[in-house]
Amino acid sequence: MRYLISALLLPSMVFASDAHDHGAHASHDQDHQVSAPAAQAAIAWKPVDVRFETTTCEIPCKAPKSRTWTLRRDERAIELRGSGAPYGEVWRRLDDGKVDYAFVMHDEDRMIEYAPIDLQLINKVPDWERLGAVVAAEDIERLKAGKRARHEGFATRSYTGSVNGAKVEVVWIPELHLPAKIDSKTAKRRVTVRLLAVENSPAPPMPDVVRERYQRVDYADLGDMEEDPDAQRWIRKAINAPGHEAHNH
Repeated sequence: MRYLISALLLPSMVFASDAHDHGAHASHDQDHQVSAPAAQAAIAWKPVDVRFETTTCEIPCKAPKSRTWTLRRDERAIELRGSGAPYGEVWRRLDDGKVDYAFVMHDEDRMIEYAPIDLQLINKVPDWERLGAVVAAEDIERLKAGKRARHEGFATRSYTGSVNGAKVEVVWIPELHLPAKIDSKTAKRRVTVRLLAVENSPAPPMPDVVRERYQRVDYADLGDMEEDPDAQRWIRKAINAPGHEAHNH
């Protein structure tokens, strides 16, 4: 099954009404004008290269489904890639605080690059903190602090509560600014996100020197490739790219 790894970050969390892909829907007036993307605050989190597992099941959880994925992060960029997936996702926080995005097709040595305004127009502006930390500080504040413990040598603190009808538990690692576990359960569904591994020497998110090896296409230019058979081949293949439906012919 094909899926975007960013959709696995907070599928269980109901802290925001718009958690899917962490997209903040753009506001449109009657003339369909779109405001400029807002700058997002820098976060002084430490670089990490970690592996998670997301498990989902329908209650009573007789057939759970699990997927593993990698998150690489520093102060300027975030990279997500599913285990064995032929594509990944990279976000960069630019000098002005706005965020751009690349849908990376590793098997094609191509990437589709989205400017901040592109993300605004297709309602895919990310929440920088939730994207890189999986849970935002404001989410933790909505839960009740519990016991302290350790996970793989890191100090943790548990937080529990009910949010929009879901029973939620977060085991938080302050040093990493990441959860060791997120568990969310409703009457019909349970989703668990677990931290599986932390690299001692983290590889950085996709650096610019690596990006330069790929054929790069601006998302805004895809519409000009409708008559190019080769372009249409790989565009059709990029079915998970944000806004793909607008260019799939």
